Amino acid sequence: GNDTESFTTFAGSVFVDPPGGFHHDGTDVILSSDEPEARIYYTLDGANPADSVSMFLYTEPISIDSTTVVKARAYGAGLLPGPVSTHTYLVGRTFELPVMSLSTHPDHFFDDTIGIYVKGTNNSYKKKRYNANYGEDWERPIHVEFFEPDGILGFSIDAGVKIIGLAGRTYARKGMAILARNKYGYSQIDYQVFPDRPIKEYTALVLRNSGRDLVEHSTLFRDELNQALVADLDVDLMAYRPVIVYINGAYWGIHNLREKQNEEYLAAHHGVDPNNVDILELYHGSPPPVVIEGDAEHYNAMIDFMNNNDLSDQANFEYVKTQMYMDHFVAYIAAEIYLGNVDWLGNNMKFWRPRTPDGKWRWMLFDIDWGLGRASGGVRHNTLEMATDPNGPGRYPSWTTFLIRQLFKNQSFINEYANRSADQMNSIFLPAKVEQTINRMKSVIEPELP
Repeated sequence: GNDTESFTTFAGSVFVDPPGGFHHDGTDVILSSDEPEARIYYTLDGANPADSVSMFLYTEPISIDSTTVVKARAYGAGLLPGPVSTHTYLVGRTFELPVMSLSTHPDHFFDDTIGIYVKGTNNSYKKKRYNANYGEDWERPIHVEFFEPDGILGFSIDAGVKIIGLAGRTYARKGMAILARNKYGYSQIDYQVFPDRPIKEYTALVLRNSGRDLVEHSTLFRDELNQALVADLDVDLMAYRPVIVYINGAYWGIHNLREKQNEEYLAAHHGVDPNNVDILELYHGSPPPVVIEGDAEHYNAMIDFMNNNDLSDQANFEYVKTQMYMDHFVAYIAAEIYLGNVDWLGNNMKFWRPRTPDGKWRWMLFDIDWGLGRASGGVRHNTLEMATDPNGPGRYPSWTTFLIRQLFKNQSFINEYANRSADQMNSIFLPAKVEQTINRMKSVIEPELP
């Protein structure tokens, strides 16, 4: 028979006083529990009590005099351990940017075998491009606390974390995706993270490290600037908010908090059914296209049509307009070409459609870290020539320019492109407007630069 003892109830939550947040001069933290018999254990290393060797039995107030994450948990005889209470105390400074405190067992980030943030010592990596822990598609549990610049706690949840980005993974400061999932106890982040967006629910957030723009000639906001400049166009952009990140209480610098362009993003911005979309991507010359959601049948049929029908014939061109949003596409490529994005077409191309009978393709704008003169050749780089090269742009194969080349066979498309480019240069890309945007974005992060 089953004579093992069964636990029926949990030890309760631990009450933490004062709560985490901005405590300029430090504080003493008092932990308490409703269970008179409960023992409270706590950690200061980011790990949950129970899976940390550095776990302390609480006997007296904890004196906090530097930035610290306190995680506390109640244990009682015959009771399951209670939930973990997580509170980050940010000590010794004020903030002009929001703060995101990430905490987890240090091994999840920094252990040679399982740590996602380090090179590591494993010998069998799936992604030979990196041959490093940080190159793998590993997810680890994490706790996330988000504080507004005035110290108000926006949200505090358990979630998953992954390292993201291509070249940027190899830098000391890496990009991360924060993923709300049922298995961590939170299916979404219920908070209006971006004040300029009406959206109050997120299943995922991205902490970008500014990609290639993190190293030489870096601004920390090149991609974000490029997206801000085209904000008035009918293209899918990612909201942006610079935040200061701490990992287990250690200062980790400015990261760019962004939306993740997934099916939930499309539901929030376009009202489409998130379970009924095609999302495709072209990256690093992988055989096209890579399916993110749905399938590629509709897109491949459109490409086949362009292969077999001359688009200089207006009737064929009109048919293609029923398959993709042509005005939108013209505005999109005019912007990418003007901004000089050399890491594009064979890479950083994402497009989607609702899986409905009349669902048409739209494109997303993202990852313009190479824009505005960062390419070899700088601002003299001829991106229009690159985008129409029959051999493919630079290191990418010829199929990457196929769509644009076929459309450019149609005179009305050429006229539309030329007009749209001129319009953009006379409005959103006017030098004074660009300079104004740069200065505005610079002023936001400037207080943090020292």
